[in-house]
Amino acid sequence: MKRHSALLLAVLMSACVPTPGQRLAEATVYWADTDWNDPATARDPEAIEARFARYVELLEDERLTPARTGPLLAALLAEAENEDANFLLLRELCEKYLYSPESPLRNDELYLHALGPIIGSSHLTDYEKLRPRYQQNMARRNRPGTPAADFDCVLTDGRLSSLYALEAEYTLLFFTDPTCGECAEAARQLKNDRRIRRPQRQGHLRILAVYSSPEEEFDLWRTHAASYPASWIAAYDPGAKLHYEGRYDLRQVPCFYLLDARKRVVVKGACDIRRITRALRKTNEPRKNATTE
Repeated sequence: MKRHSALLLAVLMSACVPTPGQRLAEATVYWADTDWNDPATARDPEAIEARFARYVELLEDERLTPARTGPLLAALLAEAENEDANFLLLRELCEKYLYSPESPLRNDELYLHALGPIIGSSHLTDYEKLRPRYQQNMARRNRPGTPAADFDCVLTDGRLSSLYALEAEYTLLFFTDPTCGECAEAARQLKNDRRIRRPQRQGHLRILAVYSSPEEEFDLWRTHAASYPASWIAAYDPGAKLHYEGRYDLRQVPCFYLLDARKRVVVKGACDIRRITRALRKTNEPRKNATTE
């Protein structure tokens, strides 16, 4: 009886979860009651921001893709184009929630859909468009599914190596700085999280901890790198080329990129390890299914 009750509860709960189609339909009509041609709409920015945060959560449903939800965001900005205050408010919210490193909803793929109408808007001067153009350039680099940019690096023993010289089923790029307290905490989490340790022990994942900074504190880095687990590979970016050449978006550290065996980007620019562990869990599911068949 208990087993039947549990099954019934699971069925009822699954029936309450909106389908991807229902989520998309909800997002499509989400702003139907909002008049973006009315100047009064922007007079309560806190209320609009609260609704916008919920809207972004709908667009970022993991069962949907930015290719499906992004056009809705672009259409929203286009709808507000006729009213200066409303458009500028939406532009600010798009950057705050989709591009800021501090945002847990950061999503470069969705933000690219917003940047099109932002750059094309008549509300911004050419000078004001320099920032979104730069953001567009950085958001287009190392996109998920594309090959990650290669780079040279120096290892702790002084040898010169490169990203593509590292052979691994999955590579976790950990951009870090020895003077950064948040980086130290991220390193501690990487050391202790079993969802990271297990694929390392099984030989499926390797961690490349990279220090790239204009300050170039080489001796400090080498001393700090000695505290890393022996299984990690500590690397130094001579000349801080990754910074100056903009090969990677390093607006904030710690910063994580997860790459597959062909060095294609699986996760881009994560600021904590939760996105990494979720992605690793998904990639591990086919392996588990194959072993049980």
